[in-house]
Amino acid sequence: MADLSDVQHKACALLGSTINEKSEKFSKAQSLCSLFIGAAVEEVYLAIPWPFALSYQLFPYNSPDSSTFVPYKAKISIDSSPLECKDILKILTFSPSNLEWKLKGLEFFFKGTSVDGLVHWSSNILNEFKAILRANRMEAREQYGYVIPEMFLMLAAYNLAANVAYPLHGDAAFSDGIRLQYLKKLEECRRIYPIEWHVENAYLTISVMP
Repeated sequence: MADLSDVQHKACALLGSTINEKSEKFSKAQSLCSLFIGAAVEEVYLAIPWPFALSYQLFPYNSPDSSTFVPYKAKISIDSSPLECKDILKILTFSPSNLEWKLKGLEFFFKGTSVDGLVHWSSNILNEFKAILRANRMEAREQYGYVIPEMFLMLAAYNLAANVAYPLHGDAAFSDGIRLQYLKKLEECRRIYPIEWHVENAYLTISVMP
């Protein structure tokens, strides 16, 4: 039996598409949603600093050469090997704030004497989430130790529906209406998750988190 994820089900409902659970054959809406869901989810993932989406690397690292860019490595303990930070999609904060820095691939490079830590959207978490979507295992949301909010799923569904509406119906007014609903839902989520980050103060806040 064909079984779509929560995001795709919600998007099809927003598009007015009837989903036949007893059929192995996908409707046009289901097929389009399955093609665009990855991009829609990633856009929503990076639009808001969702608590489940962020990775916290709060371990100080002294640069072996302060005159050139070096990759950030965090020594968790004396007995553990260095954790190379190769999991970055987008930087949220880093400390201290006066460092020169750049991203190369999924790795954070900095120029200076040391870095105290950084916070970023995790590529690993995003890939895990996409794997859950592909496998239709939405009940496994807490499998990796984080909770995916229902608001995230709804926002992703609105975004997916907005991306698919015009190819599906060919109606610009309908497509604009869905896009407007997505933008309103996006602002609502930003009010519910009001994280106003300041580089210096952010680490005081994050450091007390378990």
